[in-house]
Amino acid sequence: MLAGTQLSAEEAAALESRLVESPDDLEARVKLAAYYGPVDPNRDAHALWLIAHHPTYDLTVLVDLDERTSPGGYREAKRLWLAALEREPTNAAIRYNAHHAFTTSDEDLAEQILRDGIALEPTSPEWWRLLADQHARAATFGAEEARPRLWRAAMEEYERAIELMPVSEAPAASCGVGGCSEPDTGRYSMQISLAEVVFEAGDADRARALAQQILDDAPSFVGMWVHGNGIHWANILLGRIALAHGDVDAARAYLAAAATTPGSPQLNSFGPDQRLAAAFLKRGERETVIAYIEGVRHFYKGTLGMLTGAHPFKLTVLDGGKE
Repeated sequence: MLAGTQLSAEEAAALESRLVESPDDLEARVKLAAYYGPVDPNRDAHALWLIAHHPTYDLTVLVDLDERTSPGGYREAKRLWLAALEREPTNAAIRYNAHHAFTTSDEDLAEQILRDGIALEPTSPEWWRLLADQHARAATFGAEEARPRLWRAAMEEYERAIELMPVSEAPAASCGVGGCSEPDTGRYSMQISLAEVVFEAGDADRARALAQQILDDAPSFVGMWVHGNGIHWANILLGRIALAHGDVDAARAYLAAAATTPGSPQLNSFGPDQRLAAAFLKRGERETVIAYIEGVRHFYKGTLGMLTGAHPFKLTVLDGGKE
């Protein structure tokens, strides 16, 4: 996939020629799907071939077809995914990929795919987690009137997923004669998600307790991918709760603490949470927000869109003389 994004036009043309002789060339298909990108109609044929011939492969970023930019390709992709599910209804990989294909384009279908997964494997926490993710996403971006119901549904589904997860024999990282054990990173990550949806569902007291527990447990995850997430989002959540209750000083301190995270694969790629900083920017607290921006630079080098375009303030940060 990475090699495909780096192809030259001449190399892409050569691969297209190769497919004329060998249409089942998987490597060429993957490279070309990555080369053309999500809005290029030339990608459709390769994406549809991958869905038809390799629906279990984790190639979601290459085969997601947008109904707005490619309505015909999207309709065919939908037909292929539904046919694959009908052929192999118990195949978890196909079900996961099919759900991902419709997460934003057809939320009802995505939810039904996940509910069918729950019916097939009612004690699997993964289907419950994915359904909670689906509802949390719909609550974030969907109609305002539906948000209370969706946040509560997501809360109950995260709770069910956590309940079904096996408890690690080593709740904290430890090393002994048999080597080193890891704490339960999956459970910890899901608790971070649960804390936020509990707050959005209207239970600030419980959300505060959950966020504080996440911070208390953070030392057990030092050096692991989830450690930075816990520090960052628990502090952001505590700050949002404090600000909602009028404790501006505490909220300001939590925002600063959120910037002390060591980062994580998610934070490093997609950036830090901006909601609390945006709330301070709306209050006109430029220095507070600038300090946050400076604080997160040790792990995130990208731009923070909410802080530069979403509020009626012009925020200018000088970096080495460059605006």
